[in-house]
Amino acid sequence: MTEQSMPNYPAAGPIPLSPCVACKTPIPANATLCSVCKSYQARWRNHLQYTSGITALVALTASALFWLFTEGRPKLWPRENVAIVEANTLKAAVFVNRGDRDVFISHLLFVMPGRDNKSWSAPQLPVNERLAPGAFLKKDWTISKLDAGEFIKGASPREFEAAIDRATNHDPCYELVFFGKSDFILRTLMQISTEQLNTFPVEGDLEYWAADGSTTPRHVHVEGNGLVRRCLSKTP
Repeated sequence: MTEQSMPNYPAAGPIPLSPCVACKTPIPANATLCSVCKSYQARWRNHLQYTSGITALVALTASALFWLFTEGRPKLWPRENVAIVEANTLKAAVFVNRGDRDVFISHLLFVMPGRDNKSWSAPQLPVNERLAPGAFLKKDWTISKLDAGEFIKGASPREFEAAIDRATNHDPCYELVFFGKSDFILRTLMQISTEQLNTFPVEGDLEYWAADGSTTPRHVHVEGNGLVRRCLSKTP
């Protein structure tokens, strides 16, 4: 190509500049993104990017908190909560493990508090069962010595005390029956009894072991009522 036939291009002028909306660095006026701070020159796009980042952070935080309370907490901070649903020395007891790890329930013991030298405790009621988280356990007893009997009701304090003494002194026709305060049988007896049932205060202790390597047992305190059961042919 000869010099006479070359195209005649206009001379390039200076590129117009304008300050970045974020860092104020001069950049080409038609640039959409700052080469220095990487900010969009359209402000709405910066706000959208910021909002999207905040939304993602909130979602990530919510997911982390959800995992912590549903999966992480039981593993990092296991909770213990063993409770007695029902308990009596006549038939059975029901236990529940509302905690986060297995427990081994050893035994249940009822006592008669505040009776001075007449204090008497029920036989230790063995359980010796493992209880998983969220599970229930029913333990049946076979310690009642009366095939058929009735609970004393409507007796005077003196008569009832005499019946307690006969039961604690192993009278073959009298026995003490211990109930936890939430026991279904006790509530039913009180509802259907035509006379006031004679009762005495009861306390108890449930011993269990946690699966954490501890050599010290845990204890659950029990409160309730005791009744005297006698042969049907006997009177106070």
